[in-house]
Amino acid sequence: MLFQSVALTALVALANPAHGAGCYPAWSSGSDYFTGSLVSATITKTSTSTASDGTVTETTTSQTKNFKCTSGSESSLSHCPIYDPSNAAQQAAAWSDQGVCSGTAATALTPAPTVKPTPSRWTNAGCPEEWNSMSSYQGGDVVEVDGDVYSCLTSTGVNLWCSDATYKPGDSIHWEMAWKLLGSCDGTIRPTAAPVYTSLTNHNGCPVEFDASATYEAGDKVEMNGLVYECRSWPNSAHCSQAGFEPDGANYRDAWIVLGFCEGTMAPTTSPNFSSLAEVGDGCPKEYVSSSVYETGEQVSVRVNNAESVVYECKSWPNGAYCNSGIDFAPGTDNGKLGWTKKGFCDGTLSPTKAPIAYAPAEKCRWYNGTQAITIELWRDADRSSYVAGSRVRKGTNIYKCKNYPFSLWCKTPVEYEPEVGSAWKDSWTKAGECNGALNPTVSPSASPTGSPSSEPSSEPSSQPSFEPSSMPSEMPSYPVCDASGAHTLGPLEYNTDVGFKVERVGSVPVEEANKAAFSYNMHAADTFDNALFFIDQKEGKIFSYDAATHDTAEVFDMSTSPIPSGLDLSWTYGASSADFHVHTMTQGPDNTVIVVLQSSSLPDGWTEADAKLPAADTYGTEVCDPPQYINDIYRSGTIPACFDSGGGAVTLLNYNVFIVYEIDGTNNGALINPIAFFVAEVNVSPGHMGGGIATMPDGSILYGP
Repeated sequence: MLFQSVALTALVALANPAHGAGCYPAWSSGSDYFTGSLVSATITKTSTSTASDGTVTETTTSQTKNFKCTSGSESSLSHCPIYDPSNAAQQAAAWSDQGVCSGTAATALTPAPTVKPTPSRWTNAGCPEEWNSMSSYQGGDVVEVDGDVYSCLTSTGVNLWCSDATYKPGDSIHWEMAWKLLGSCDGTIRPTAAPVYTSLTNHNGCPVEFDASATYEAGDKVEMNGLVYECRSWPNSAHCSQAGFEPDGANYRDAWIVLGFCEGTMAPTTSPNFSSLAEVGDGCPKEYVSSSVYETGEQVSVRVNNAESVVYECKSWPNGAYCNSGIDFAPGTDNGKLGWTKKGFCDGTLSPTKAPIAYAPAEKCRWYNGTQAITIELWRDADRSSYVAGSRVRKGTNIYKCKNYPFSLWCKTPVEYEPEVGSAWKDSWTKAGECNGALNPTVSPSASPTGSPSSEPSSEPSSQPSFEPSSMPSEMPSYPVCDASGAHTLGPLEYNTDVGFKVERVGSVPVEEANKAAFSYNMHAADTFDNALFFIDQKEGKIFSYDAATHDTAEVFDMSTSPIPSGLDLSWTYGASSADFHVHTMTQGPDNTVIVVLQSSSLPDGWTEADAKLPAADTYGTEVCDPPQYINDIYRSGTIPACFDSGGGAVTLLNYNVFIVYEIDGTNNGALINPIAFFVAEVNVSPGHMGGGIATMPDGSILYGP
């Protein structure tokens, strides 16, 4: 078979006449680009064709196109300085294709930045207090930045971002996720002559005075300095009993709501009542028992006095998992709000039916979270408001999982996001497998058990261990932990299906012959993934994937051949092999991606400094060894004192842990492709193993310890 390669650069040039649009200057990494900046880039594509004689021709075509930046009002807020328009993924995130060009454009590369627009006037007089990252903000709080007024958004949990510098109003890439621009202002808000309560509600009698030693729950009301406060709902209610969150303290808004003012005392009611709760049913469901197993929608009762009880209902997954988490998550407790919903009160017991009826259980879809069976409910439009990140629903026997924030917000939106039905359902839901058997009821009960046990042993072990001792002793003797003198005399542990576990070799990671000596590689198992397992040769900079179905391993990344972000230098080495961590660790990424942490001796293009830095030089010093020697900076110690048994005389290094999103190539053995760096942390390299860990949280954030 013949193989030919043909370059069509000239042909493409002929296809674009000279009178077409001129080309702007070529994109250059790290340049000063922002919204409206114009550049050009060459796009190269390769295709193959097979002739009738078997000759395979490879054709390479190149096109030069103009692109317009669509990211960030200034270069410090834009992705364009580091996102290459010739890379399809990066182009889609930051650039707009302006078409094929030829020659040289007459216009300037980058438009002059316009004067910052002044928004319309804020309705109030004067400016509120200036935004401060050390302050705590609630939804609806207003602040001022550079003469503009912003309001913290009221969506649940968003107020936690309002104090974060990453979301500084008007001055960060993501500020619109936490703040709303209200308008411009000048001056200051004039204080009133004296505090007045004209805008507060008179609650007449005062509730009990706040007691710092008391325990408060959501909805509890207290009085302090003539004002009435109510403990916020869970999870903020956890602060109501904590020091530093008192009603008159600086952080009170995280725990308490001001309801109004009061005078005197509240007249007590004659006896406790349930006037604020609706009655549920004609009687009470079974009382809650911490050792029972509950499913989504199941109701229980909790007795609060001799006559009446409160009814709770187990929430849907994932919250419903707390229903079976023991007494600390019992309904009616603070933690109980995680798994249970208060439905009302009940009295007496449920009336029996007039006559026995045939039991016909509804079809159920079960999904296993480890070993715990979870019932997956049908997607229902009426339940949309309850869907959060991680919620699982089903359509038929297919299971769907609500994506992480911010995509999870669409799980609550109208029917165009209904799984498999709506036009945009893949933006909010992802397929998460099938039911582990849609359990239909059997037509008739199973046969009765036999009257006596079988005389012969079964050919296979039973699925559950027995709980009674056998009539004959086991073949292996038991081994006491200690003998009569108290000395340890441990022997081999007999395998036991009750408490034991089995370790079995299922595959091998390919290691080069030269790397089989001690300290020639550092192998790390990365298991923080939903349905995958990776092994990292940290020293050699390689990553292997493991297929549990076939027990096969495949190399998916090699730092010497795989793509890495420009600017990184992974060629550094250290005196101690055990400290060479070119691939430090990795964790779950969004959708079909993984997050890999590479350790580089240089910053990626577009970075002039790390996002997370070590403490300032000479901030932390200490004495070491005996007699003592003083190190001015434990993070930049330079040459390690010779008195150290391990590493004495070695010189520490300053490196960078670079966080990178890689796509998983489904057509090439799962190779990692299209890297995009998004975060850099300074690290100190010294002799010994570098510890730490990494995990992706349910909200998509990354928990990392270097």
